[in-house]
Formats: sequence, structure tokens, C-alpha cells
Amino acid sequence: LEALHRQTGETVHLGVLRGREIIYLDKVESRQAVRMNSQIGNASPVYCTGVGKAALSTLDDEALEVILSGMDLRGFTPQTITDRAALLVELVTIRRSGIAFAREDHEPGIRCAPAPVFDAGRAFVAGVSVTGPAYRVGQDRPDGWAPLVRDAARAIMADLSARLGPQR
Repeated sequence: LEALHRQTGETVHLGVLRGREIIYLDKVESRQAVRMNSQIGNASPVYCTGVGKAALSTLDDEALEVILSGMDLRGFTPQTITDRAALLVELVTIRRSGIAFAREDHEPGIRCAPAPVFDAGRAFVAGVSVTGPAYRVGQDRPDGWAPLVRDAARAIMADLSARLGPQR
């Protein structure tokens, strides 16, 4: 997380999927004077956050149906995806690219680029993201962060694997 923060200068989050929400477990705050307001331990809806969409993209159809079944996809901003079919299309795109984007989906003026972190068995463990204010993070900036975020996710996976030791 620290390395990703040094590379981007923006806020970096680590979050996990719990039910229909993303819970933020760790954060490295931006060095910028203007930054987003987020707190470790806060929960956000899974369908309209970058880490949440990264998490959803890793689930099989059955697990995805359990989470989305009956979920109210309410709009937080004009950019929030509130149509289930459109969300599923976005999740397919995320699966293919290995990177998700949040372009003011949950909070006006906030953009991020997240990637999933997997365990040795390729199950979703967490998501890592770089987040910043839209005025500083132009439409192209999250795309430019994609390789850095993917590298950070891989580094976290390698660290987890080394710390947990050999798997049976």
C-alpha cells in the first residue's frame, strides 16, 4: 500500500467483501491538501464502489446472484449504475481487464482504480485501490494507474503467500 501511495501521491485503500458491503481495513492517506474523507472500518455498498465492483467481478454466477438478489441498486450520484443488466456488463469488462474503475459512482467528485487481491486458490481476499478527487484525477488518470494497482495487488498476493507458507 505504501509503495502504491508513493507512486501516485493519492489515497490508497484496502477493503474486503462482507455480505453486500465493502469494509475498509487499511488506508494510506493522500499527501495532497484536498483529499477524500474515508475511514478504516467504514462500510460502502458493493455495487457502486471500485473495490466492490472488483470483488463482484471475481465471484462465480451463483455467489454473485446471492449478493445481487433483491439488492436495491439505488443511485448515489448520476454515474451510479442502477440497472442490474448494466452492472453485469461492467463486471464482465472488469473480469477481462483485471481492473475496475469508479468514476464518481458512489461519491460525487471521487474517482478510483481498484484491483482484486486473490489467495493461492484464486479466491478473492481483498481489493486495493487508488482514490482521488475528480478535478485532480482526470478521466484518463485511473487508466494510467491500472498497471500500478495490478502490481500492488500482485505484491500483496505474494506477501500473503509468503507469510502463510506452503499450501496443501
